[in-house]
Formats: sequence, C-alpha cells, structure tokens
Amino acid sequence: MASNAFSDIADEFLVCQVCLEDFKQPKMLPCLHTFCQPCLEKVLAAEPVGRLDCPTCRQDVPLPQNGVQGLKSNFLVGKLRDILQQQPAGKTSEAREDGVPCTVCEAGNSAQFYCVECADYLCQTCNDMHRRFKATKSHRVVTVQDLQSGQAAAELRARETSKCEDHSELNKFYCDTCQRVICLHCVVTAHKEHQYVEIEKAAEREGAKIKAKVATAKNTIGLHETWRQQLQSVRDRWPSEVRRTEEQVRKQVKAIIKAARKAGDNRIGQLRAMNAAREKQMDAAMEAAEMDLASARSCVQFADNVLEYGSPAEVISVAGELTGRLDRTAEDKNAERAELTMNFVNLTFDPPAGGLEQEVAKLSVQTRPWVKMASNAVSDIADEFLVCQVCLEDFKQPKMLPCLHTFCQPCLEKLLAAEPVGKLECPTCRQDVPLPQNGVQGLKSNFLVGKLRDILQQQPAGKTSEAREDGVPCTVCEAGNSAQFYCVECTDYLCHTCDDMHRRFKGNRSHKLVTVQDLQSGQVAAELRARKTSKCEDHRELNKFYCDTCQRVICLHCVVTAHKEHQYVEIEKAAEREGAKIKAKVVTIRNTVGLHETWRQQLQSVRDEWPSEVRRTEEQVRKQVKAIIEAAEKAGDDRIGQLHAMNAAREKQMDAAMEAAEMDLASARSCVQFADNVLEYGSPAEVISVAGELTGRLDRAAEDKNAERAELTMNFVNLTFDPPAGELEQEVAKLVGGINQVRTPLIPPTPQVRPNVAIGNGGVSLEHVKTVGGKKGSGDGQFNHPNSLTVTAEGDIVVTDCCNSRLQFLDKDGSFKKKIDLGFEPYCVAALTNGELLVTGDGHKIHVLDKQGRMSRVLQVTGAAENYETTRGVAVDRWGRIIVTIAYQVFVLSPIGDVMLKFGNKGRGPQQLGYRLRVTVNSSNQIIVSDFYNHNLKIFDSAGRHLFTCGSYGSGPGQLFWPDCVITDSEDNIIVADCFNRRVSLFSRDGAFIRHVLTREEHGLYLPWGLTLTHDGHLVVSEDSHSIKLFQVK
Repeated sequence: MASNAFSDIADEFLVCQVCLEDFKQPKMLPCLHTFCQPCLEKVLAAEPVGRLDCPTCRQDVPLPQNGVQGLKSNFLVGKLRDILQQQPAGKTSEAREDGVPCTVCEAGNSAQFYCVECADYLCQTCNDMHRRFKATKSHRVVTVQDLQSGQAAAELRARETSKCEDHSELNKFYCDTCQRVICLHCVVTAHKEHQYVEIEKAAEREGAKIKAKVATAKNTIGLHETWRQQLQSVRDRWPSEVRRTEEQVRKQVKAIIKAARKAGDNRIGQLRAMNAAREKQMDAAMEAAEMDLASARSCVQFADNVLEYGSPAEVISVAGELTGRLDRTAEDKNAERAELTMNFVNLTFDPPAGGLEQEVAKLSVQTRPWVKMASNAVSDIADEFLVCQVCLEDFKQPKMLPCLHTFCQPCLEKLLAAEPVGKLECPTCRQDVPLPQNGVQGLKSNFLVGKLRDILQQQPAGKTSEAREDGVPCTVCEAGNSAQFYCVECTDYLCHTCDDMHRRFKGNRSHKLVTVQDLQSGQVAAELRARKTSKCEDHRELNKFYCDTCQRVICLHCVVTAHKEHQYVEIEKAAEREGAKIKAKVVTIRNTVGLHETWRQQLQSVRDEWPSEVRRTEEQVRKQVKAIIEAAEKAGDDRIGQLHAMNAAREKQMDAAMEAAEMDLASARSCVQFADNVLEYGSPAEVISVAGELTGRLDRAAEDKNAERAELTMNFVNLTFDPPAGELEQEVAKLVGGINQVRTPLIPPTPQVRPNVAIGNGGVSLEHVKTVGGKKGSGDGQFNHPNSLTVTAEGDIVVTDCCNSRLQFLDKDGSFKKKIDLGFEPYCVAALTNGELLVTGDGHKIHVLDKQGRMSRVLQVTGAAENYETTRGVAVDRWGRIIVTIAYQVFVLSPIGDVMLKFGNKGRGPQQLGYRLRVTVNSSNQIIVSDFYNHNLKIFDSAGRHLFTCGSYGSGPGQLFWPDCVITDSEDNIIVADCFNRRVSLFSRDGAFIRHVLTREEHGLYLPWGLTLTHDGHLVVSEDSHSIKLFQVK
C-alpha cells in the first residue's frame, strides 16, 4: 500500500468534529468516527434516554452498559497528531510559528525534545527532569529537529500505545482463542493453554484482510462519485424539461380534440364493416353447428336403427364404418370451434369506473356462460333413412357411403358424372368419398333401408312414398292393385292374383307370408326385424357365420371350404359383440348431441344479440368522442397542474437523493482513509484493536446500493414528451377505446391436467428419492393430515394440508414454495389446464382458486342426500364437466356449477356406493370411483351407468382394504392407494389386476392417502405419517 501524503489526512482524524479541538479521551464509534468522550456525553444528554446517533453519519450507536465511557478508545488519533506536527506547518491546534510548545511544564516553553514512549514534547528543563526518573530513563527521546525532518518517523509509527488493563504491561501477543490482545504476563498465566501469536503476526494477518477489502471499497468510491454526478446531471436538466413538457401538453390537447372527431367517424365505419364480416362468420359457424348436430343425430339414429331393426348380418356389415363414424362424431370440437369463433366478441362498451380522466375509453369483452348440456331424444325415423335425399323417392339399389349416408346408386352415378373425374362428395355432409376400383357400384349396399320402409309401412300412415289412403299397392304386378299379403323373404307386397302365383313356385313355397292387416297391426314386427337379407355372393346361401380372420360374413358352404382353418363364430354372436361396442359408443354420442345442441343455442343467442350490440356500440362511440373532447381539455389543465406539483415533489426527492449520495460518498472516503491511516501509522495493537469494526465497515461500504437507490429514485423520470410514432389519429383511436377484436372462443371447457407418465409396463420400477415432512406440524413443509395431491400445469405439487386449513405448494423436487390459507379444512384438490384449482371439504361447496391462488368463485352442489357430509373427491373430464362426491353420491356439474347428473345409492350393488368416495376420470371420460367402505373400484360411463367393478375385500393380489385416492396414468391404467394394505396397486383400464407398484415391505409405505404423477416421472404419495414421498418412475 502506498503511503498517504501527510497533507491529505482529513481534519476528522486530527480534531473532534463536535468541539473542533484536539481530541480529549478519544472514543471510536462502530461507524469508525471518533469524538471526545465529553462531547459524546453532551450529545447523549440532549438525546432521548439511552439513544445516541453518530454526529457525522447519524447512525444509531448501541451503547455498552457503562455508557460512553465503555466505548472503545482510539489511540491512533494521538499518533496522527504527533506525526503531523513533525511538519513545519502542522495541522493540529498546537502548531505555532515559534515552534512546538512543551507539553509538560506550565510555562509553555519551546520544546527541543520529544519522548517517543510518553508522546510528550519536552523543553530543556523538562527533558533533564525526564532523564532523572528511573521509570523514564530508558525511554527513547529524539530532538524536535529530527522529528520535524522525518528521521524519527519510524519510531513514532511503531510506538506501542496499548497496555494490558490487568498488568499495565505492553500488549505484545494476540490470543486467537479469546480474540483479544494480551501481555507477556497474561501469556504465562491465564492464557497459557490458549492459541496465541505475536501481536505483529496477528496485525499482519488482519492487515492483509483489511487491504483486500480496501481495494473493493476504493472502487465503490468511484461508483458513489459517478452516482452523485448522475444525480446532479438529472437535477440540472429537470427545470427545462418541466417547461418544455408544459408547452407540449397544451399543443397535444389541441391535436387530440381534432383527432378524436376523426377517430369517431373512422370507428363507426369500422364497426359497420365489422358487422358485415361478423354476419358472414356467424353464418359459417351456424352452418357448421347445424352440420355437426345433424351429423351426430343422424349417426345416433343410424346406430339405433341398426341395433333395433338390423339382422346380425346387417349389424356386422356396417359395424366397421359405424364405429369409425361414432368415434369421429365424438371427437372434441372445441379447438375447431374456438378457431371458427376466434373473432366473436361482445360489443359491450364499458366507460372507465374512475371517470374519463383516469381511463378515457375501454371496450370490454365478456364471454358467454357455459350452458348445461341436454340429451335430445329422437322419436321418429328420419326421412333420410326412408327415401333418397337426391331424388326424394324410395331407394333403388341403395349404396352406403363411409359417412353412413345412403343414396340410390343411379343418383350417385349422376352426381359423379357432374363432378371432376374420380371425385365424389357426399350430397348431405360434403365429405370426400374415396371410390373403389369399380366406382359407385363397388360401394357397400345398404339393405337395412328396405326393412325400415317395410316397418314404417306397418303403421296406418306410413312415411314412404308408397303410403296412400287406399292401401299399399302390389309391388309385383303392373296393375298396381291393392296388396293384401306381404312376403317376409322377398319383401314384396302382393295382391290376391300375385299371391296365388307366388305360392305355386317351389322356391317360394317356404317363404313366410303375412296379411297386410297383421303387418300394419305390428303383430309380425319380430319376423321383419329378423329377416335375413344377406346372402353369400359365391354360393347364394344365407350368411350365418362371421370369419374373424377375414373379417367378413360367410355362409355354411364357406365354413367347410375356404374358411375351415380360420377363426369364425356364429353370425348372431358376432353381431352381439359388435352391437355391444356400438352401444357403448352411442352412449357417448348421445351426450355429444347435447353438446352440439347447446353449442348451436349459444351461437343463436349470440347471433340474436349482435345487432342491438352494434347499435348500442355506435351510440356509445359517438358519446365517447364527445366525452373525450371535454376530458382532453380538462386533462390538459390537470396535467399541467400535476406537472407543477410533480416538479415540487421531484425537487424534494432530488434533495434527499443527493444528500444520500453525498453521505455514501463521504462515508466510503472516510472509511478508506481510516483504513489507510491504520495500515500506515497504526501499531500492531492498534491494527488489531480496530480490525473487527473496520472490516465490518468496509463490507458495508462496499454493499450494493442499487436496490436502495432504485427505491429512492423510483419516481424519477425524464419528462421528454414523445408524440406517437404514427399518426395522431392512431393514438386517439386508442383513447376512443376502439372496437377491439379480443379473440375469445365461445366455449372454453377446461379439463384437468392429465399425466404424461405410464407405469403399466412390467419393466417399470419405482425408486424412493425424497420424503418431505414426516412430523406433524404447521411450519413450511410440515403437514397435519395431507389428504390429497395434484400437479399443476407448471409442474408444482399441490398438497391439501387438511388440519392446517391450507394448501401447500412444492416444486417438482419436493421443496416448499408457498402456502395458501383457506379458512376451512380442504379434503381434495384438482388442477385445471388454465391454472385454476378446485378444492373440496367445505360443506356442499367447491372452491375455485385462480392461478395466483386467490378465491375466484364458489360452486354450490345442490341435491345431496346427506346434509352433514362434505364434498370429497373431485375430478374434471375432457368436456370440462366437474365430477364431485358427497357421501355415497356422485355429482356431475357443468363448468359453471349446474348439476347435470347425479348417481349412486347407499349399498353394495353395481349402481350403489358406500361413503368416503374418491374419484378420477380417464381419457374416455369414464368415471372411476374408489369405494372406501365397499373395498373396491367401480367404473361408470360418462352418463353414470355402471360398467364394471374391480377389486374386492382382502389382502391378496387384486384385493383392496379401504382404498382411498385413485388416479390414472397416461395409458389410462388405474392406480389406487390401497390404504390399510399399506400399498399402491395397479389395474389395467379394463379392471384387470397388474401388480403392486409400492408396498410396505419394499418401499416402507405407511397408510397411503393421496397420489399424483408429476410431469417429470415421479409418483408422489401422501401418508398418514404427515409426510409426502416422491418415487422416481424408472
């Protein structure tokens, strides 16, 4: 370290900054500022009792028990004074032109000597006396001339000023154990067993630390200086900015008024153009909605007709196309509809709540409430199943398209001839039809439509084109006589003449004939429904079997020849199997029909309200433009007044910031100079004496002030007035509020966050990686009965900390993040893809929390059989429906809380349930219920109909003992907390037991309650031991 020039030693190190005289009993404060003890006592007497602030930097000074006297003495200032007095013109109050006065005698004679040990200036007389005393004979005495020439500087710097308080000997050692300086006497007595070093070595060690920190502190001085200059620059620019801004405000107000009038006219023109475009969008959306609804209804009715009236061969004939069509009809239309209605908005014009001055204009967009789904019943067989929708006559050679719509073969051939080569679209739904090699003729025939026509003609007023008042005409003779008979095999209506001829042929003698009267009374409906209409193309025999290998119907001849080595079943069994699949899918589609109908109603409601919204918005735009002009004039005056007030406030802020900057700069400089003085002039004892306070002060001096300064200057701004980059009309258009096309889909069902991890694979294992909690408590990361778990879309683990009445959030690794107090004991929680949480446990309510954890709304579940039970299990399916349990009942709610469905009675039957139910849903919207008291899992379809049960009471494989939480993985395997068997069990989606994935023996599991799967492959378990355990899926 370079030595500081003596002339640079500041006055604060030479004279007391209170009395401005040489220090008397100098006392050093923790901030390193030094004052006379009497001065500090006077300052303390003027302050509140027991309180003392540093007179220089105003920091609080904690006083020891004996007050100011107990503060640390600063011997260094005396040495600095002596060193400065070496110079011809010393800086202390004792420096005089006629030399340094003697500090011993009262005569004040000029001193010729200086005692290094006593630190006294001596005249000739006093020097003689000084040499006579035994105690001072050995002291080092130098002449004042040598002192002022600098030849004795080394002796002064090394002067020992610290003596042992116990033995009055010089402190020559430093005890590391006690962290204090000690004398030789102390070393051989009280400190002989301690760790100590020579005081010079200790001083060298502490000095090295101080030097390192001084380098950083010196850099900080530059930062403080730069900051002060920046503040001064801002302060100098401010007045001109205020004047310029005031002028620009007045000019801008005038321009805004002119632009507001123009913007109003533009907005109204824009509104009218938007209205025209919106009508086209609405027409397209309504057309698509009607098409979806009609398609779903048609699909359901087709399936109903096949199941009700189709023979086994007919069921199998259409099973493939029908199940595919049912799957496509059940597809989620939400994304498509959201895109189609992307620009649909409500033109509700909301003026600012606080007045136009605060928020000149704003148009808000309100979404429509989600409407409860309702299932539409189809009471009549539609015309499309009775007559061709192209020629509007009875079907001739009916051909079924892949979309299940049926038309006459000649009609399709005419349409194909009018279309581009090889291209055919369904005349009803406009879907592309891939044609086989032999064209329309190769499409599948639909024999069912003939049977439906026959069944409808049983009624007195049939729906086909043949129905007439004078009866059904004969379909054989050309005379068109009234028919009295009907052949079930030939499907012909016969008059008396044709009936006689029909009976004469050998091939027809075995045919079933009935009277038209019996036909119309319904007595022969069973014969009609069971009529065999499918014959083998190779052998012309009835198809009585179904070949699973070839996936086609075959006759008995085929069975014993070409298909004898294949897998085949009787056609009735195959039809029953396919019919069961169709029935299961039809249940879902019926619900889809309700969704389509609800969607169409929503669109129609929006369409009906739109014109009035347009008119109302136009009126409000005109009114708003007028209000903007008035507000602009007032706002200009207010802004100028605000500017003046801001100027006054800013001056005060700037004064405070400059004062703080000056204080920081002065404090850093003082600290660095003190450190330089200590290192340059301090004896080892003095270095050690101040090392603790000095290093602490250097650390504080080097602290980052950016946050503090940012807060202090938070409201500092440059009043540069920036006009809009574009035309003023564009900016004023924002003030008018615009007709903002906020893109909000009409139906945003929000499903539950789904897992992306599968554990059904036999090769999957789980390894314990972490336990959180484990001891009942209320601190962060401690739990008191953690009942339920879920994972948010962001990957956080949410725990219902039941008896602490709160939710706790853990990160994906299980570390505590935050907590939310609820005011009730939460039981279960479900996380939605939009960040919302559903929480149960408060009566018959479901609390909905937004993404920030704030209470958004409360859904009330109505119609529960047990008033004293609370909501428990909760889940949300892919349609956004909320499934919640109360006692032994399961409720299905719309997203806005309307009860759409409830099922479950108390008992043990298939449709009955016990208490304390937990629930989840799979990707097919099947509802999976964990029945605690019945020791099993029950799976229901989306309409609440029981599908199957898995598990039974016991401890063997696939058995359950008080099952609690149930979840599914990404492959819809079922994972259940088998609570009192102390394990977690895995079942396939169809209920077959797979294995135990966690057990007490292998994984140390204890009474598992809650389960969830994280996005990064952890199975998380909450236990009765007030803990959360994380297992890595491998």
